[in-house]
Amino acid sequence: MTDSQKLDLLLEKMISFDGRMCSLEGKVDSLEGKVNSLEGKVDSLEGKVNSLEGRMDSLEGELVKFKNQVTKSIDELKEMDIMILDEVERVHRILDKHKADPTAHIA
Repeated sequence: MTDSQKLDLLLEKMISFDGRMCSLEGKVDSLEGKVNSLEGKVDSLEGKVNSLEGRMDSLEGELVKFKNQVTKSIDELKEMDIMILDEVERVHRILDKHKADPTAHIA
């Protein structure tokens, strides 16, 4: 191979290499754009997660309050049940006493 042919071959390879480099630069630019887009999306997701965590904390606080209210209501209902049963027993005692009194029914 002559020096001229070697230079031509070297020039062809340099041109091919330059084309490949341009292609790689385009791909790197594209990847950088995609990475930037992903970073933006990750930042957005982090913001949403933080917002959801705040809302979850708020809901947990409300749930504790709700549980306390339910427990209080259950206790109040139990007290009312006891009062009603006591009153029913009192009325039964009055009725039993009335039924046992022979002077109460003189007809």
